[in-house]
Amino acid sequence: MKRITKPFCVIYVLHLLPYHIAETSMWQAAIVLLLLIMVSVSIILHYRYKKMKVRIHIEREAAFLEARRMVEMEKQKAFQQANKLIEEKKAMAVQQAQEIIEKAKEEARQLQAQVTTTSVMLANKTDYLMQLQEKLKTSDNNEYKRIAKEIKTNLTESDHWADFIKNFNLLHAHYVDNITLRHPDLTSNEVRLICFILSGLSNKEIAGIFSVEPESVKKARYRLKKKLNLAEDESLGFYLQNLRLKNVG
Repeated sequence: MKRITKPFCVIYVLHLLPYHIAETSMWQAAIVLLLLIMVSVSIILHYRYKKMKVRIHIEREAAFLEARRMVEMEKQKAFQQANKLIEEKKAMAVQQAQEIIEKAKEEARQLQAQVTTTSVMLANKTDYLMQLQEKLKTSDNNEYKRIAKEIKTNLTESDHWADFIKNFNLLHAHYVDNITLRHPDLTSNEVRLICFILSGLSNKEIAGIFSVEPESVKKARYRLKKKLNLAEDESLGFYLQNLRLKNVG
């Protein structure tokens, strides 16, 4: 009896195909699993990278803010030190200025005292010489009359005048020098009269120093006013004081 054999395809389908399918499914599953693992690892690595990047950014931002804070602190410290130095220099400058002012005031007081002393000396000397002159004028002796004339000359040519003018110049910012430059035609007696007016002496006191009558001082003041080209309604004293203030300024 003839043996009937099954075709190969039938045998493959019935017996071998399930094994191939099972083997293929395992490989596919392994591949899928591997892909899943790779994707998971990639996701985890990406997450960690992003987290690390954020942390580095935060650290850099914190470091930048800290550096800026330190810079601001240094700037503030430098500003405070500069302000302190400025205040110290200002205080030192003020103290030096006050010392200079006090020194100038003291020198002015001393000069004023010298001017006052000189004025008193001149007045006392004038009074004494005037009395002596009157006594000698009544004498019939020619020698006495000559001495009286010399006394009169001495009353206007004393060495004390030079010291008086010098001290007055120092006390009033070279006032005499300035007014003689402004009015070069002033005589020495007119300059002395100006000094006495600025010193606050009355006509009577000035008359005693010049050995003249008070009326003569009034006339001298009027002539001086004319020489300075002042109007009738202008005050001689105010004009002279105004020049003094301009010299000081």
